[in-house]
Amino acid sequence: MQPYAVNARVSRLKVINDTFQKATGMGFGGQNVKLSPTGRRGVYDVFNETREVPTMRLPNASAATIARQRVGTVAYNLPRWAEKMPLLLDDLANLRPIGGPVDQLDDAGERYIADQERILKQRFTNGREFQIASMMRGSYTFTTSGDDMTQAFTGGTYTVDYQMPSGNKNQLNMVGGGDIIGTTWSNTAAPLIRDCLAVNSGFIENTGRGLTDIYCTSVVWGHVITNQEVQSLAGSVNTPFKQWSKDDDETMVGMLVGLPGIYWHINDNGISLAGTFTKLIPDTAAVFTTKLTPEIAAYYECMETVVDWVGRPPTPRKGAYFWAVPEKDPARYDLHALHNGLPETYIPAAIAFGTVVF
Repeated sequence: MQPYAVNARVSRLKVINDTFQKATGMGFGGQNVKLSPTGRRGVYDVFNETREVPTMRLPNASAATIARQRVGTVAYNLPRWAEKMPLLLDDLANLRPIGGPVDQLDDAGERYIADQERILKQRFTNGREFQIASMMRGSYTFTTSGDDMTQAFTGGTYTVDYQMPSGNKNQLNMVGGGDIIGTTWSNTAAPLIRDCLAVNSGFIENTGRGLTDIYCTSVVWGHVITNQEVQSLAGSVNTPFKQWSKDDDETMVGMLVGLPGIYWHINDNGISLAGTFTKLIPDTAAVFTTKLTPEIAAYYECMETVVDWVGRPPTPRKGAYFWAVPEKDPARYDLHALHNGLPETYIPAAIAFGTVVF
């Protein structure tokens, strides 16, 4: 039953997983990536502006004395990922090309090596997407076991906390006046448009920046476009959304007719955590953000010194770096991947992770 030729290469899993990286500019080489000047550990200062009005004084009275504005500091420690994949030359010399005919050898396994290199790159892309999604959620956890650290959104021994205010979580009591999401969005009578406007007001009060983007899954989006308030503002004969598009990462982007100026990003992508597929955004939640400019959040990378070829001098490499090293016993290539980095939020109140279906 062996065919003479293999006619195609089929991948049963399409994975790009860089929606959040593209949206925030925090991907590999993105415009919102910074180099940590102090290595893996560092501190940044927080200095807030003020909304206070000046003190009014009577004529000829001395100037009122005010306190200096407090300066806060936040410490960080950038996590490190490091993996290698050994490829034996004896195996590579006898391989056919993936998707190629069985009677043709892949020259020194070049195509096979390139395919495996893409697997390493995708794993690190997935990890970076996990980190940024965790920033959107407000935290993530990890558990140590020997030299390994297992990452998860919740349930780990240690927590990386992005200091998102408690009012920016769950039903979004953002300004202390009660929950904004008071009715589940699965109820078609929920005041969905007014909820979003209240989130915008909360962002303005807490940060001076308005709501610009909402991230959710197709499950939540289904509740949005069937909402009575959304449909009535669009008109009974019109679609409730406009400016609709879809990118190569299967993310749909649109804007509601009744809520102009705010973009919805519908994304069902996920990652494998401990062998289980986990969506980056749960089907019960939505992420609300102001425009994530570098003063709101940025991705910090640091340098690590590597020897990327036999006989070459040690060289510092920034952030994510991928390379192959020849080894002699047994003869092989070790494909290496290294990453030192973490997204950081300077204004945590500019992101809210709301439970909208409950």
